[in-house]
Amino acid sequence: MLALALGGLSGGARAAAPAGQTDELRVALTSPGPGALLAERVTITGWAVEPAASAGEGVNAGDVQIWLGAPDAGGYRLDYARYGLPSDAATTFFGPAYRDSGFEMQWNPCSFPPRPYELWAFVSSLARPGLTDYARVDLAVAPCPAGLELYRADWSTSRGGSTARAEQQQSGDAWAIRLLQPGGSAAGVEGVYGDVLAEVTAQLAGHDDGYYFLDFRIQPGPGNTLTDGFYRLTVHPDSARFRLGLSRPGPDPIADLVPWTASPAIRRGVLPNRLGVAMEGARLRLYANDTLLADVTNGEFPWGKLRFGVATGDDPTTGALFRDFVVTSRQAAP
Repeated sequence: MLALALGGLSGGARAAAPAGQTDELRVALTSPGPGALLAERVTITGWAVEPAASAGEGVNAGDVQIWLGAPDAGGYRLDYARYGLPSDAATTFFGPAYRDSGFEMQWNPCSFPPRPYELWAFVSSLARPGLTDYARVDLAVAPCPAGLELYRADWSTSRGGSTARAEQQQSGDAWAIRLLQPGGSAAGVEGVYGDVLAEVTAQLAGHDDGYYFLDFRIQPGPGNTLTDGFYRLTVHPDSARFRLGLSRPGPDPIADLVPWTASPAIRRGVLPNRLGVAMEGARLRLYANDTLLADVTNGEFPWGKLRFGVATGDDPTTGALFRDFVVTSRQAAP
């Protein structure tokens, strides 16, 4: 699904799953179970209850975090889960008033290196600020075939819309983004990805000035938001130049990993360009029209989300069309 996009943990109380009703903040993981071997898409489920508040009101719904590895002890946040879903398990332990205390998150582990992992769920309390709890299961990711298609954007089922800054909508076989004022706008796609090849065909619409970009390994934020931590491949087709930037959380500007560099592989003006980023651990390879632009090593963000977008140059109403956004499994680079 596409949507418009314009833009420290404390220690837990326990690692064990709840064994019965108490007055403590509690969280449990219900699926996948301990020892699971994962290959295809999986739904991570669980529940969290804060008995100190009315049903469903005590848990911080925007702060139900899923981690690979222990929070504050070498782990890395995977994503935030959606909270407030029905849970028979929560009902069993705390009664029917807490039925809507479940959470879930979709995860496709095929883009993650095959090995054992610790899966953690971390929650915090609104009723008792500073109180946290966590649960853990040990599991493993199985090897997946190279070049397996993990995601292909379907514009016909995607959600467009408009803001003061931009309009987005399906346009034939493409997704159109039109800027209404200086700045930028992007469309984010579903899922968290680690080692993949992400590709999209981008084309300026009606103007030969402007930039389009492919953001990858974007760090997720609470409530289905995105943070300002990401990598960005930017292409300026009018000058046939590209740049790879690293945006770290905080106020600092995007830092150059590859400064603006000209390449004959980039088609100029309003001609389409097929952009690609192959991610394999800390190795990041950038492509334009199946030609390698740069091979960079940077492992600051091991996984994250994806989006594409357009930004204004001299023309304040630049637009772009995006086609064939596809994500395939690791080691699938050209």
